[in-house]
Amino acid sequence: MGAQESTSHGAALSLCAWARDFSRQRFSDQVLRRAREIVLDTLGCAIAGGSDPTARKAIDIARRLGGNGECAVLGEKLRTSAPLAAFANGVLVRAIEFNDCYAGPGQIGHPSDNIPAALALAERFDRSGADLIRAIIAGYEVYGRMLDLSSPTGAYDHVSVSGPACAIEAALLMNMEPDRKSTR
Repeated sequence: MGAQESTSHGAALSLCAWARDFSRQRFSDQVLRRAREIVLDTLGCAIAGGSDPTARKAIDIARRLGGNGECAVLGEKLRTSAPLAAFANGVLVRAIEFNDCYAGPGQIGHPSDNIPAALALAERFDRSGADLIRAIIAGYEVYGRMLDLSSPTGAYDHVSVSGPACAIEAALLMNMEPDRKSTR
């Protein structure tokens, strides 16, 4: 492992450890209530987006590709794989552009874009609603902090911070521990 890869690996492990500890804290009733509201808002956006032509195409793609039936596509009688459900549900959530927004000091973004992946993983790994909410809160925290550090004139935008935020949500919902050795 080279020096840069080792440093990146260490940073990733540190972020995972932070997210694990962060998600285990006791959140205030206000934070939990707001997280539940955001999930409901996201589900409402998905349902409202169900008639959008682009969303219909995404659902059709998920239907044609099939999958193993482990996860639901919102508002449909369709079950597919976790990745296909996350894809179709993600398009449903963004179809009408009414999902929540985070306005940082330099950029604006949509952290709820990551909720469809969290929903699919929570269903796939049979996680509780409380686990889902905790993972979403951690994902929002990572999203907001990273967006706050980015520059509106820089090379990265709000979509770039979705990768780490969604990865944190996934790691938490999959019960991954940061101290496990890589098996690659």
